[in-house]
Amino acid sequence: MTSSHRAALGENQMFKLYADMLLIRRMEERLGRLFSDGKVPGFIHLGIGQEAVPVGVMSALTAEDTIASTHRGQPSIRQEFSLALSCDHRVLDGVSATRFLNALAEILAQPLTLLRS
Repeated sequence: MTSSHRAALGENQMFKLYADMLLIRRMEERLGRLFSDGKVPGFIHLGIGQEAVPVGVMSALTAEDTIASTHRGQPSIRQEFSLALSCDHRVLDGVSATRFLNALAEILAQPLTLLRS
């Protein structure tokens, strides 16, 4: 990043971008540990090393912009977003699916708790 880019962003905004990337990294690391411990069933696709992509894209968007991700979309941070949680009953069903979705909803509601784990 050149000095003109740093000046255009400002120190506070650069710190916010860094904090967002760190939050995504910690979330990915925690999810990887939970998966390794058998607490997250199914498969996961971690985005460790790609934190700057969603943070950079999201920081450039305006209120009028729309964004959609692919089936391998990585975590993104915005002030607000909509999310539909569901499980494929052929992979995960019943109580296990409910536990997984509830745990994911709790993490998404309080993502900073991942930094304390």
